[in-house]
Amino acid sequence: MSIHSVHNWVPAYNRYGLEGILGPGTGGRRHAHLSKEEERLFLQPYFERAAIGQIATTAEIREALEEYVGRPLHHSVVYRFLRRNQWRKVKPRPRHVQAKVEDQEEYKKNSRKR
Repeated sequence: MSIHSVHNWVPAYNRYGLEGILGPGTGGRRHAHLSKEEERLFLQPYFERAAIGQIATTAEIREALEEYVGRPLHHSVVYRFLRRNQWRKVKPRPRHVQAKVEDQEEYKKNSRKR
């Protein structure tokens, strides 16, 4: 507990009593663009598309979100928005970045069959 907190609590208690201290705080999401329910409703079409195997890119979601909110958004806002709604952009690689196709083919030919 800091001295600053005590200096804030004393006048709040004197003015409003116990409710002045225990009342609703100033907790997070004061600068949110959308409520949690609005976020869920915004992403619903993308969840439905993902369920049938269609891919939505973050750039596509960002453009739609900027249009919905009515202002430009930084890319980190969009990524935090997606993470907050349990949306992970996972794209499997077709092959390892350092893989050599020739070595893989040679291994397939010379490996022992079980």
